Amino acid sequence: MAANGKEQLLKVLQPGDFDGEAALFNGNQRNVTATALVDSNVCQIDQDAFQKLLSRSPQLAVNLLSEMSQQINNLQADKTVAATSDVTGQVAKYLLETSAALHETNFKLPLKKKDIATYLGTTPETISRVFKQLTTKKLIDTTAANVKIRDEDGLMELV
Repeated sequence: MAANGKEQLLKVLQPGDFDGEAALFNGNQRNVTATALVDSNVCQIDQDAFQKLLSRSPQLAVNLLSEMSQQINNLQADKTVAATSDVTGQVAKYLLETSAALHETNFKLPLKKKDIATYLGTTPETISRVFKQLTTKKLIDTTAANVKIRDEDGLMELV
């Protein structure tokens, strides 16, 4: 939640993902909230315990740095798409990434359209309009909260 009261959805975590890693090093409290969309198991680790574990396991430290580097790359890619692509391109990227994360081209949207809008910094009406456009162009099929990607290459061209 921003100081002005607006909400921003920062990321959607998949099984095995982690969040809050910065607090494990700088000691600051996290000032974000999280909502589980499905039944979830969550692991929490104390800063001191984690730092001791890292000192005993160089491979864990390397793996963590690798994952954090990937997250930085993803943030840079997201910022580039946000700055250089219209909402249609951003929705196309979201659909392609969701499909890749789920390993399916026919899937139930993990977020409601209003949450996709928050994530992409637009309105639910715009998201509905873009979904309709993508369906008309035969890039996707949609029924309720289900999406079937018909043309991945066509979606990639929009990103």
